[in-house]
Amino acid sequence: MKFENYVPVNQLSFQSLVSLKDVYKEDIFEILNKATHLKVTESVGEIDNSLKNTHVMLITNQRLGMAQLTFRLAMDKVNGHALTIPIGGSNIESFLSSRESVETLSKLGIDAFVVETSVEEDAKTLNQKMEPVINAYSKDSPVSAISDLLTIFENQKRLSNLKVLYLTCPQKLTSQMLAMAMCGMEINFVMPDGLEPNQNVIDYLEVLTPITITSNFEKALKNCDVLYIDNDFLDEEYIVDSETLTKLAPNACVLHTRPFEGAQDAKVEILDDPRCLIANAGANKVYVLAALLKLILEK
Repeated sequence: MKFENYVPVNQLSFQSLVSLKDVYKEDIFEILNKATHLKVTESVGEIDNSLKNTHVMLITNQRLGMAQLTFRLAMDKVNGHALTIPIGGSNIESFLSSRESVETLSKLGIDAFVVETSVEEDAKTLNQKMEPVINAYSKDSPVSAISDLLTIFENQKRLSNLKVLYLTCPQKLTSQMLAMAMCGMEINFVMPDGLEPNQNVIDYLEVLTPITITSNFEKALKNCDVLYIDNDFLDEEYIVDSETLTKLAPNACVLHTRPFEGAQDAKVEILDDPRCLIANAGANKVYVLAALLKLILEK
């Protein structure tokens, strides 16, 4: 089934979204459809009051920053009440280890929790005690991966049968890899000769979509629809700069794991290329998060 032909049913198979391993392709399509609808209705001036009487709490270790801005804007899109608690990492475990804290939290009328800290396991830890929980960890989470998908769809007008050049040596299955594979994108991992990917990751993805591995970066650039950058091998010939992008097809797009600031595998100058949609994906996180909350909480 292709997203372009999908007919939404306005419901999800889950209550909490901690990992994409726990969901179906149709769930991703539901979220994408709802996020797209939110953007369209907003563009014509419609106001969405669907979550007017709901309270959603963001748990983050960022006192100020993009996590809070994204969350508050997402809540504003659906007119919900945004709350923030600045804890993270082992603090979540300490907080939830108290029976009094858990019982108090359960009686405060909080309708959902969004977790965006620098510790990947925080959402899972919270979900063992509370629900619904949404994992919005910026680097690798369902929310960030679906935001990338929305950005790709807006640029390419489709998701299936796209060729992704994924610049990494896969050692673990990330949300981005899984989301792309579930939507039928062909993934070509590009890495220097001599590096060995985790075969379990490759085997998992190959059940969903064709997977290839190559070291010929220049040739792969000419034959891809999406360049996705997330590598730590940092060989000079694989660091992406404006010269690299001259070899990329004119209608292709470029994405990078977030946050991009301080990345060593790509030069900041690539942000000047109109095909570079890193900022678009960051902004789309607002609509994906709002769409998720609507689908989970709207009665």
